[in-house]
Formats: sequence, C-alpha cells, structure tokens
Amino acid sequence: MKFILTTVTLIGAAIAAVAPAAKPVGGPGTGTLTVFSGGTFKCANINSVIPTDGTAGDAVSASIVEDGCAIIDVTDQSLITLTMTQAPKTGTLGCYVQLFTQQGCGFTLNNFFWGQPIPGTNVGTKLGCAQVPAGFGFGGASMFCA
Repeated sequence: MKFILTTVTLIGAAIAAVAPAAKPVGGPGTGTLTVFSGGTFKCANINSVIPTDGTAGDAVSASIVEDGCAIIDVTDQSLITLTMTQAPKTGTLGCYVQLFTQQGCGFTLNNFFWGQPIPGTNVGTKLGCAQVPAGFGFGGASMFCA
C-alpha cells in the first residue's frame, strides 16, 4: 500500500511539473493620452502636475490601445500625460507610451519613435507629465506592454 501511495504521489508531482502555466487573462492595455501644445509650462519630472490655468497650452486627448495606433498631432516640445483605463494582460511587467514621427505606428527606418514609461499597469495609473523632445513632431501614438 505504501508503494502505491508513493508511486501515485510521484506521478502526480511529475504531471504538475510539466503542466502548462495558466494563460494570461485580461487586456489589452488602454489609456487616455492627453497632449498639451502651445503653452509655456515645462515638466520638471514625470510627477509634475500639469496646470489647468492655460499655461500648459491647448489640450487634445485620444484613446490609445496596446499594439494599436492612434493618429494624433504632437508638436515639438508638447507635454503629454496618460491615464491607464484598462490594465494589460496579467503577468505584464510594464507599459510604455510610444510616439511615432509619421502618422502610423510601424517600425521603419524613417518612422522614428520616442517613448516614456508608464509608472504602473493598474487602471488609474497616471504618467503625470512628459516633455516631448525638441526638434521632433509626432503623428502616431501607441502603447507597448511586455
């Protein structure tokens, strides 16, 4: 009896060791990207609070989806902020908002991109303030999560 119990226990442990891990659920990650342009306010860091008194410029928002592409005009030295509206799949370590110089989000030799990490993956997580680099305008936005 002891032999059978030990054998059953060993077989059960072997099956558990090779069983596939649970598949990720949820996602895709989504967020509301807001672009402020034409203002005088500059981000000191990603936790800076963008003022609502007009000094940040005019605001335009777009919803962006993980691995999707939103066409949005982001001018030289604009400010951006992003709020997560849906979490990515379980097990995701982090997400970036990515801006592309062309009106499309494809990786090509002529479509340069710039990204900023989002400081969390939960709904409501906010990238407070990011300054778009000088000398570039962007036409596409996406979210990349891994």
